[in-house]
Amino acid sequence: MFFWSVQNNYTIPPKLFNAMPSSVLLLCLVLSSHFSYVTCLSEACTHEVSCLHTKVQELDPWTREHECDECDECDLCERDEDECDLCERDEDECDECERDEDECDECERDECDECDECERAEGNELAHMHHHQRPPSLIPHVSPLPPPPPLPPVTMPPLPSPPEPSPPPPSPPPPSPPPPFDLTPAPPLPSPKATAKQDPHITFAHGGRADFRGKDGVAYNMLSAPRISFALLTQNASFILPGYSPKYVHGSFFTNSFWTLRSRDSGVQFLVNCSANVIGFDVRFVNESIAAIRRGMWKDFVFEDVRVYYKYNTLFVRAAGWETNVTRHAVYNWIAGPKWRFDVAIRPLNNTGFEYLHGMPSDVVAPHGLIGQSWDSDDIAVDGAMDDYKVTQTEIWTKAMAEGSIEGDASEYALATPFSTQFKYSRFDTSVPTPHRDVSKLRGTKRKNGVLFGGGYGRRSNSGTQTYASGVASSTEYTNSVHDDGASNEFVVSNMRRRK
Repeated sequence: MFFWSVQNNYTIPPKLFNAMPSSVLLLCLVLSSHFSYVTCLSEACTHEVSCLHTKVQELDPWTREHECDECDECDLCERDEDECDLCERDEDECDECERDEDECDECERDECDECDECERAEGNELAHMHHHQRPPSLIPHVSPLPPPPPLPPVTMPPLPSPPEPSPPPPSPPPPSPPPPFDLTPAPPLPSPKATAKQDPHITFAHGGRADFRGKDGVAYNMLSAPRISFALLTQNASFILPGYSPKYVHGSFFTNSFWTLRSRDSGVQFLVNCSANVIGFDVRFVNESIAAIRRGMWKDFVFEDVRVYYKYNTLFVRAAGWETNVTRHAVYNWIAGPKWRFDVAIRPLNNTGFEYLHGMPSDVVAPHGLIGQSWDSDDIAVDGAMDDYKVTQTEIWTKAMAEGSIEGDASEYALATPFSTQFKYSRFDTSVPTPHRDVSKLRGTKRKNGVLFGGGYGRRSNSGTQTYASGVASSTEYTNSVHDDGASNEFVVSNMRRRK
């Protein structure tokens, strides 16, 4: 009875318990020691006895009374009454597998949630039954799968034999001998050009320099060669040369240009005139009859090897193997005289690509004129007289006339009429061989490949260039031709750059 009451958690009445012999009581307690909970044996205590130690030690066999000791802990092992006296686990867990009683002993799954096989909800009783709870008739019989057939043996194909080594490449052929040295001379470079700029400063073909004032209203020949004559007219002008110490300059400019041209095939002679005051040009015959009048830019006149072409503000004239052009500019800081002027450039057409249309310069007759004579085939630069900038006077007059850099005197190049081809050194109608000038007779400073030799005008000193006329100023605004070769000295007035 005691064992059944303990197993079913049933409380034994105290009177019945007191009537039991002590030996029986002890035997029952020993046999039932694996149960977690027993009821306190004392009538005065209604608490549960937590462990077997309390029952054994505190049970009085004579009085069969139980001293509870507040029924919380065992007097010997000091464990909470909620724990089992042997396995020290909560009685909610299974004594053998240490799992919650709500779980299945075999599959460890909650009996009310999912089936271990079909995992279906508890709405289906069959699905809710565990496999160990189902009747044998409901468990389907699954025959074991037959063993898979053995795999056929894998045979590897034999490896191909390595290819035979290729023969070594043939040795390269010996290098071909270098081509024989080409003794053909390189094509000659185009001939150098000469210029005359501003009031005016001349740069000759080989780099020589000189200033040229001229006389007011007189035309001077610049280039004389077979079938071409080119002349420029000078006019006096006054202007301000700006700088740290401004100068009031009385100088001159080229303001009018004249050409006398003879065509190559028919020998027709033309007179071409262009003024700096007009954008355009006139072409006339020798008898003064009009051949063409052109006004505005992009106008031209063409006859055989003669071409006259106004492009932008420059008039190009190509004929008889030469190109001459004049470029129109305003006179800046003008005070008196002409308000427009010309800058000039001259070059032969050798190796320029234009010689096929306009011919080649004569290789028999050497050219002449104030500028034309500098093409003398000696590569010697000759410097002539140049006006001085460094005078202390505030009002100056230009005087240089290219002395020392030209044959003879400037007056020998003055023309009786602007279209005249006759002067001392004229080559317009010459067909017999005529030599170049004799440079050794010139008095100007001579330079070749940067080396000075000879004496005369333009000789350099430590203080600068010794010029022909001291106390005479040049009106160049950007390029100071008195000083270093190719050097430019800029003059600024009120932080503004101006040109003359």
